[in-house]
Amino acid sequence: MRDTATLFRNLADALEAGERNFLHDLSEALQTLAKKTGDAACARAARAMNQQSPGRPAMNDTKAIEEALDLFEQGEARSLSQALYRVARRLNPYGDRKSWRSIAERLRRKYAKTKKVSTK
Repeated sequence: MRDTATLFRNLADALEAGERNFLHDLSEALQTLAKKTGDAACARAARAMNQQSPGRPAMNDTKAIEEALDLFEQGEARSLSQALYRVARRLNPYGDRKSWRSIAERLRRKYAKTKKVSTK
């Protein structure tokens, strides 16, 4: 048990120091603890920390949103929604209306998050 106490003390020091590998070290500590104690909860927690998050990876739409804002500000689109739709069509030229609307809505939501404005 003394080794486990040292392990967690070292983890606490790493967290205080702001070390980058803290989560990796914590995962290893949980695996070690699970092996020593046979605790399934620790093993499950260690596995959960190493798994990839569910869902699709986030897309970086910053340039697409900037392009839509430029279209709107230059008067090439009558509204921000129209500008977002145009950019969506450019991003997916072989898509259909449904996919363009979906992309435009994703861009609108991301823009709204940054500006804290209505999404409709």
